[in-house]
Amino acid sequence: MIEPLHTPTLHKEFYHNGKAPQQASRIHTVCDFGYVALGIRKLVASDGGEYVCHAFNLLGESRAAVSLQVAAKGSLDLSS
Repeated sequence: MIEPLHTPTLHKEFYHNGKAPQQASRIHTVCDFGYVALGIRKLVASDGGEYVCHAFNLLGESRAAVSLQVAAKGSLDLSS
């Protein structure tokens, strides 16, 4: 939860392994009434790693991090 909710100086940034994730149809951010989230649909192995949310305004800053491991199911059997 981020407060104050409606300050124009509030900025939110997400990072995946130190880089901003590519915005795409399967990756989106949510910020609604202080709730901030990063959504990723149809995870792939390269989505694994460390995710950081950095929120800051004129009064200070905060960071939250999580490590995500993506385990793939078996691969396709392409043998004939």
